[in-house]
Amino acid sequence: MLVFKKYEAFGYLMLSLGLSLAPSLSAQEANLTTEKSVNGMTTHTAKADQVFPMLKGFLSIPSAQRDQISLGYTLKVKNAPASQIKIQLIDQGQTSPISIDKDGVISPLPSLTQLKRGAEIHLTGPQKASASLKLKIYSTQGLKTTYDAQGLSRGITQGNSASKKLAGVLAAALPKLDRVYFIGATNGRLSLSNGNTMALPMTTKAGEYPAGTPYFVGSQYQGAVTINFTKSPNSVMYDTPPKK
Repeated sequence: MLVFKKYEAFGYLMLSLGLSLAPSLSAQEANLTTEKSVNGMTTHTAKADQVFPMLKGFLSIPSAQRDQISLGYTLKVKNAPASQIKIQLIDQGQTSPISIDKDGVISPLPSLTQLKRGAEIHLTGPQKASASLKLKIYSTQGLKTTYDAQGLSRGITQGNSASKKLAGVLAAALPKLDRVYFIGATNGRLSLSNGNTMALPMTTKAGEYPAGTPYFVGSQYQGAVTINFTKSPNSVMYDTPPKK
């Protein structure tokens, strides 16, 4: 049964999609329907805006207020190979595949138009499998060696503003976004408006991100202009302070 077993709000959103039977929540309660089960593989149907929570609200925010940030969703599968999980978007009778890359990133995501007109997601996987879907916030500046530091700082503000709009009354209890991680990058240097440069700090131990990951806390560098790397990152992600 496909169920939403756990939900944490914007910034720490974790959504469990239990493909095995779960007595805590019925298909009716989750507004999900099991379509078929054949040879140990089960297909479930859900509205796209249920599978990708907050996406519809985020895409409804004027683009000028979110030009530095984008939402992404990653899938982590347990008790079965990720290659056995299949996702399809059903919109106006048309079926489109949704891919899951080696890092679990799901793409393409439904558009706002598709979400508004009730597009559905078909999720197929082994009955014994379970999967967690996590929301992440990415920079729209792409993967390169030079970044606009002021734009990244604006993205932190945009992310917190979006959090407040989407999480509502829960927003006050959420950790605030305050930094950008450059996963896979090396030797990050920050150029300041006074002409000085300095090395970006790096994570000292492995956690949510690998040890040695450069990061930028926008509020600590008011005169920041650009951030330069000798190697471009694999991912650029907004996040909250590390958990203690």
